[in-house]
Amino acid sequence: MQLAVLLAHDANGDACEAWLTEDYRFDLRVIRDRYREAYGRGPGEVVLLLDDAPSGRLVYAFE
Repeated sequence: MQLAVLLAHDANGDACEAWLTEDYRFDLRVIRDRYREAYGRGPGEVVLLLDDAPSGRLVYAFE
């Protein structure tokens, strides 16, 4: 399964030109839950398509 994703940041007027030095965590349970509604319980994998990411894709795997 593939899912186009938009990750946005509200900069509140800041130019946001600083180099990112922090790790961020995102709760992706809603994606896992929707996957399970469509395909059933158990392990799964969703490819997140990210336009500006270095590889353009991120694999979200879950048990």
